[in-house]
Amino acid sequence: MTAGGFNEARAALAELERQGRTFVLEHEAKEILHTYGIPVIQDHFCTSEEEALKAARVVGYPVVVKVVSPQISHKSDVRGVRVGVASEDELRQCYREMTAGIVERLDAASILGVLIEPVAKGCEIFIGTSRDPHFGPLMMFGLGGVFVEVLKDISYGLAPLTPSEAERMVREIRGRPILQGVRGGRGVDDGVLVDVLVKVSHFVTDFPQVEEMDINPLFAEGNRAVVTDARLLLGQATAQESENHQRLDLEKLFFPRSVAVVGATTERYNRGRVWLKRVQEAGYKGNLYVVSRREQVDHWPTYQRISDIPELVDLVMLEVGRDAVPSVLQDCVARGVPWVSIHASGFSDTGTDAGVELEELDLLALDDDRTDGVGHPPRLLCSALA
Repeated sequence: MTAGGFNEARAALAELERQGRTFVLEHEAKEILHTYGIPVIQDHFCTSEEEALKAARVVGYPVVVKVVSPQISHKSDVRGVRVGVASEDELRQCYREMTAGIVERLDAASILGVLIEPVAKGCEIFIGTSRDPHFGPLMMFGLGGVFVEVLKDISYGLAPLTPSEAERMVREIRGRPILQGVRGGRGVDDGVLVDVLVKVSHFVTDFPQVEEMDINPLFAEGNRAVVTDARLLLGQATAQESENHQRLDLEKLFFPRSVAVVGATTERYNRGRVWLKRVQEAGYKGNLYVVSRREQVDHWPTYQRISDIPELVDLVMLEVGRDAVPSVLQDCVARGVPWVSIHASGFSDTGTDAGVELEELDLLALDDDRTDGVGHPPRLLCSALA
């Protein structure tokens, strides 16, 4: 995705918001996805029978015909999709049935026209997103078509996805053998699915006004994939939502390349010291740092502050008392640490006003000289310990 693609998508969504629309028509949704480098099938929006016939000659028979209506989100439920229309006579009949027959069955439906597109081949894939109020956009992946509802074989992840997280989603579904090819069928390369998943995750992360999106199906075969249908719903986005979710990087939480432990001592049962030893014994290959008043804890040299550590760590473990937490967090904010795990008691678990006030600490107010250059505070994971 280029800066130009981002600007095109932003302009398109802004125009839809200006019109007060929350439901994005299929061809509009695919045009927006295309700006993010997501492969979409070439379709033709036609508002008359003659336009549909002309488009079919360009595409070449057989074609797929789909109804376009702001009141119809699931076209197959109302017989609004016809695959394999093979001639002009068949297309004329199909067009009339869709534009007139559906209206007879659904009084509230206004038919804007039809889409004409080529018949796609391959394995049908489902990619979906919905927005969680706490964690932001939730990514979903599974087999497409009717398999989504029948099998409910879905893997999940949080956007924005890293390639390794997207690959995990692809490999996790029970229907993976179908993707690998069965009974002589050609399988799907994981890389092409990973690429689409990552791009979709960045799209919904960049635009928090996208509340829901379903790509169903994405047809994939070999190293090729193409979106043939997309449903997109818009909602109200706030600056705070964008701030909260735009830079949520779970890779650094679950697979940190470096970890700093604050508060480790030489005492035998010190939590920080025990944690360091067990993590190393488990085979952790990243860099471990110790922030402590001691000159050395076991074989680890120590640092006085987070800012003294020679690299930006992915995760900080706080093994300090409650009163020391704010000053350490101040260092974490200034250093641009993305994740902090606090192991301390004395916050809202005490039920006291002082404890509640400390837990509701405004991290951005701690320091105005943040070295990450973007002003995003770390995410906190809290565990109350005696």
